[in-house]
Amino acid sequence: MIRAFLTSFAVGITLHSAAALAAAPLAFDCDVPADHFSSVTQDFEQPSVSLQGVVQVREMRSGNNLPVAGVRIADPNTKNMLGFQFVAASPKAAFFDVVLNKQVEGKLQKFGFGQVSAKAAISFRLTVDGSGKGSFIVDGNEADFEFPPLSGSKAMVFCSTGQFKFSELIFQDGPSDPAPAKP
Repeated sequence: MIRAFLTSFAVGITLHSAAALAAAPLAFDCDVPADHFSSVTQDFEQPSVSLQGVVQVREMRSGNNLPVAGVRIADPNTKNMLGFQFVAASPKAAFFDVVLNKQVEGKLQKFGFGQVSAKAAISFRLTVDGSGKGSFIVDGNEADFEFPPLSGSKAMVFCSTGQFKFSELIFQDGPSDPAPAKP
């Protein structure tokens, strides 16, 4: 019990330290039962932020909710949020539907962004600059967008109803490198 508490405490300190997150890429083994959720988040004070990495499914589970992994950047001072999700139609799906989510002033919009293989590692990057211009990149496919400038942000990777391995995960305050991580 004490060992588990100390391990959780140490992980919490590491994951919430901006210096630790910027220093080296992280790995996050997001392993949750059906209909449960887990995430790693990082708060930023600057208006520009990027989040990139690679995700690969290890196991998809059956439940009331579909297996999903995703990335989100939210402004903690407004109801504005953007991100994308890899959604499996079933636990045996061969492909993920890529869904882009954009919420401005509480109004959520969802956009289909094609499909990616559920059998392969998927590279991704989500970037927003100080003026609100940004881009989504998923396995080399890119979409640009306009978004209200952020007053700060909370970046998150998450999963539900399965095990998804995030690797080469970089939370970055400011502009990102020109290319996302390669699987």
